[in-house]
Amino acid sequence: MADLKDLVIIGSGPAGHTAAIYAA
Repeated sequence: MADLKDLVIIGSGPAGHTAAIYAA
């Protein structure tokens, strides 16, 4: 699971959130 700051950097949208999870 990505950190909150990682989610913010990648994007706050659904696609960004999903990308952050897969990137973690």
